[in-house]
Amino acid sequence: MRIIVEFFAPGEVLLPWDYLDRLRGLFYHAMAWGRPKLARDVHDEGFSGGGKRYKLVTFSLLYPERYELTPEGIRTRGRLR
Repeated sequence: MRIIVEFFAPGEVLLPWDYLDRLRGLFYHAMAWGRPKLARDVHDEGFSGGGKRYKLVTFSLLYPERYELTPEGIRTRGRLR
């Protein structure tokens, strides 16, 4: 399954370089509101099969329409996908 989330920033936003870690945290935090045990299991254990472990949730980079790279992160506004 694939979920595409789109954000819109009407004003300027600075995404720190570690924004993917923050998105992951936000995702698991939101999941924990409704299903705490599931969130913990998905985060800590993932899925086991064939002697291997797989993480069920992955995140791709955000793709802003307009952006500027700065030492602090990515300065953007408008649509982020």
